[in-house]
Amino acid sequence: MQSKAAVLMTSFHDRHRDARIQCAVEIISQDYRRRINLAELARTVGLSVSHFAHLFRREIGVSPARFLRELRLREAEQLIRTTTLPLSEILGMAGITERSHFMRAFKQRNGLSPSQYRAQSPPISLSLLMKYEQTG
Repeated sequence: MQSKAAVLMTSFHDRHRDARIQCAVEIISQDYRRRINLAELARTVGLSVSHFAHLFRREIGVSPARFLRELRLREAEQLIRTTTLPLSEILGMAGITERSHFMRAFKQRNGLSPSQYRAQSPPISLSLLMKYEQTG
């Protein structure tokens, strides 16, 4: 089963052609749980910060920071939908440090609070998920 990070990366994969941006997307997608510094990321792929930000936006359609936020939000949504973990643990697993910003963005995006969202889509049991993966 692919993680939301992998799915998001795949959805952007076809759109960009620059190998440096491809590399940056892969780094972000693999390390989205940790704090990612834009200057460090730009340096890693061999670009200045301003050129990196411009090229990333041109290739991906959003800024690197927006891409990272979206990745984290999607991961949190998946965990809310598929687990019974407490929200504080989910935020940590998704790399989200600002609970209030998350709550606002989540409600704006989904029209529901995380608890209301979870209630509308009960978590999938682990045994059912494993059975599905074995047959699918």
